[in-house]
Amino acid sequence: LSIAEALDLAVQATGDPTLTAGDVLVPATPRELMLRVLANLASAYEKRGDVKRQLRVVSDQIELAPADARLLARRGELRARQDDVAGGLADLNSALCRLPAGLAFDRVRENARLLARLRESEN
Repeated sequence: LSIAEALDLAVQATGDPTLTAGDVLVPATPRELMLRVLANLASAYEKRGDVKRQLRVVSDQIELAPADARLLARRGELRARQDDVAGGLADLNSALCRLPAGLAFDRVRENARLLARLRESEN
């Protein structure tokens, strides 16, 4: 895309005709670029239903962004789907310590409760 085409796409997407190229064309750091590539890869694996590979990619994302509670919660869900209840619960609980109150927090808390019950029933 040319700069003008990219700017036009941003204006169309946001509805803000006052955007400038400097507003929307911000260079990505190597870390941000890698996180984007990994997010695309995780999405592709999710569409295929390949939980094992998706889990590996999300774990790689966490290595690059360890403070991202959303990624921790996603890995917890994926670990649980791979029958790693203890690991899934640990990730969900770590995510809960970092997430602000809201819908995402409530969803993760409910998933953690379900996994805790499952873990208790296994013992």
